[in-house]
Amino acid sequence: MNHIVEPSATLHAADIARIEAAASSTRWSERAVRDTLERPETLGWLVRREGDIVGHLLTRVAGDTAEVLTLAVLPAERRQGRAGALLHRAESSWRRSGVAEGFLEVRASNEAALTLYARHGWEEVGARAGYYADGEDAVVMRWDAQCGG
Repeated sequence: MNHIVEPSATLHAADIARIEAAASSTRWSERAVRDTLERPETLGWLVRREGDIVGHLLTRVAGDTAEVLTLAVLPAERRQGRAGALLHRAESSWRRSGVAEGFLEVRASNEAALTLYARHGWEEVGARAGYYADGEDAVVMRWDAQCGG
C-alpha cells in the first residue's frame, strides 16, 4: 500500500471530477465538486500514489451525523487498500469531531463497495427503490461510532 491520504480542497475539484468520470456512473461535474467543497459542512480526502491523485472521498457532517457523498478510486488503483484508507480517515475524523453515526447509499449491485463498507462496520439498514438515474436500487448503510471500523 504505497499511498498517502490527505485533505481535499477546492483546488482539487478538477482532479476529483476526473476521477468521478473515470470511476463512477454517478458523475460529479467540476463545478458540483467545487461548490460542495466550498460548503463548511463538507469534509473531503484524497488518496495519492506516487504524487498522483487516484481516489477521493467527500462527506458532509451535520451535528453528530455524517453522510458519505461520494467515494471513488480509479479502476486501475482498486483492490489495493486505497478506498479503505479513505474511509478509515473519514471515520477517524468523524470520531474526533463527535460524530455518532454515518449514512450512505450504495448501488445494490456494487458488491465490492458493500463488502468494503461491511468490513468497516457499516450495516445495511434499508433500501431506496429506483434511487439512481438508471433505475437501480440503493442500499442504505449506517455506521455507528461506538461499533464501526
